[in-house]
Amino acid sequence: MVILRAYRRKGGDLMAELHHKSVKMRALHTHEGHRNPGCRHPLPNGHMHYPSTKHPLVYRYRSYAYELPCSDDENLVLFIDTFCALLDIQLGAFQLTLESARRQ
Repeated sequence: MVILRAYRRKGGDLMAELHHKSVKMRALHTHEGHRNPGCRHPLPNGHMHYPSTKHPLVYRYRSYAYELPCSDDENLVLFIDTFCALLDIQLGAFQLTLESARRQ
């Protein structure tokens, strides 16, 4: 089973993650300061995490990512649409949970 998780953290950062069982396959985040392993320069606000053999996404601060233009100012639904478009995922009708649903 593949699960898409998307939410806004208390600080306002947006997170979208694609999981297969216990494996995180991809993640789009809007927080500042992510550093790729062995790199001194932090990535900007929007970045997509991807797994590698040496650094799978299950290890928190040790994964690779590349910059993507997105920000935490986006609506959560638009953020989910962006994440799915980047990964070529087609969504049918869906409903936000009460936790993440917000009036516009």
